[in-house]
Amino acid sequence: MDVYKVLMDKILADDPDADLRWSIIHCYLPDEPATSVMDEMARYGVIAAINPANLYFEGDSFVRNIGPERMARHTPYKSFLDAGIVMASGSDYPNNSPDPWIAIYQMVTRKHQISGEVHGEEQRISLHEALKTFTINGAYLTFDDDIRGSLEAETLADLVILDSDLMNVPPEALLTMSDKVLLTMVGGKTAYRKTGFELN
Repeated sequence: MDVYKVLMDKILADDPDADLRWSIIHCYLPDEPATSVMDEMARYGVIAAINPANLYFEGDSFVRNIGPERMARHTPYKSFLDAGIVMASGSDYPNNSPDPWIAIYQMVTRKHQISGEVHGEEQRISLHEALKTFTINGAYLTFDDDIRGSLEAETLADLVILDSDLMNVPPEALLTMSDKVLLTMVGGKTAYRKTGFELN
């Protein structure tokens, strides 16, 4: 953030309306007691480009390296939201699975894959908030929010239809949600249709 502030201040001095949308990828420990950058990220509109699947697949390894106290502050989803910082999620593929449901599960549970332990329970966020990080927030990061990331007129129909009442499933069901996809559309065109599924 120290470097970002110098560069962004220079740009904004010349163009106060510049829409920068800079980001910090991973943004693992932004709120350490002596080195917190949360306020500065919020003030400058810096996006947290996070990869929540890392905490699911590699969380137990992280704990061994940084300890449980710091792990509770690792990628602090709720604190980002409370500070007004936009989160945009990715998978960090090929280091992790590209399946977004694994990352969404991690965001709503904070569980690690191997141990099932939870660190930073207070950093859990809602399913709706987690979904936004993969949809409209991701589109915002790449300056595509006027054409993708939401279901409304004049936007690309990039979507999935699920054989599930998503907002009412138990968290563990998110880990197998990719098996519930009935139809995938990209730009309004069908990219995948499960055998036997028809739109009425």
